Amino acid sequence: MDILIKQFEKIKKVYTLKEAKAHPIIDDIFFEVGNMEYGKKDWWIYLKEGYICSGMECGTIHEQNLGDVLRRFNNEAMTVAEYDKRNAEWELQNNN
Repeated sequence: MDILIKQFEKIKKVYTLKEAKAHPIIDDIFFEVGNMEYGKKDWWIYLKEGYICSGMECGTIHEQNLGDVLRRFNNEAMTVAEYDKRNAEWELQNNN
């Protein structure tokens, strides 16, 4: 993997499982039966190194259905550099 990732890049949105499996920053997407009481699937996305989900504050995304995990990816996946910059700006605004 190229360690020099663009600091800010527009990440292509995904709307289907097929698109997610082919996305260049998604390392893996899969489901597991998580809620055994109801037999529902839990969906996971593992992002490649250098990317983060801002809402989860880590490189994985976990939701109870495919639509929600893709929605979170589309709205919250970003480079670590962008995440760090946003956090630094927030800290500056809230400490003054």
